[in-house]
Amino acid sequence: MELGFNTPSHKIELYSNRLKEWGYDPLPFYREPFESPYSTPELAKKYPFVLTTGRRVSTYFHTAHRNVPALRDIYPEPVVEINEDTARELGISDGDTVRIETAHGFAVMKAKLTQGIHPRVVAAQHDWPGLANDNRLTDNQACAEGIGSTTLRGLLCNIRREG
Repeated sequence: MELGFNTPSHKIELYSNRLKEWGYDPLPFYREPFESPYSTPELAKKYPFVLTTGRRVSTYFHTAHRNVPALRDIYPEPVVEINEDTARELGISDGDTVRIETAHGFAVMKAKLTQGIHPRVVAAQHDWPGLANDNRLTDNQACAEGIGSTTLRGLLCNIRREG
């Protein structure tokens, strides 16, 4: 059995010959997200918060078991986390039904207020059906180079109390 990493040198490689062979930058680098207050400042005027989707709940297993009645008794509905101070500024109280909007769509969830999240970030849970489905908020057109994944953790959004 060989020890080490699954790289040609079996070491951590900061410079990747494989990436270079495939036509990508061989060194790690930072790229501003497709949507952000910096890369799309005009969009950020309408959608001033950074949305992260895919927030998991330990009651459920990844994307499974939302229809198990005993688990729905424990965690009955989808929530979106928002900073308490930000929510207060927006007139949102804990448990309010809120509408999360992006340039790509909207979702409806219950607000969960916390001090454990940055004031400009909103964290939506994943894999709820209907209007709470966080896929309604994402963009399937702007995909990560080389791997093709969609942006799930860096979209711009706005949030408001429904009704």
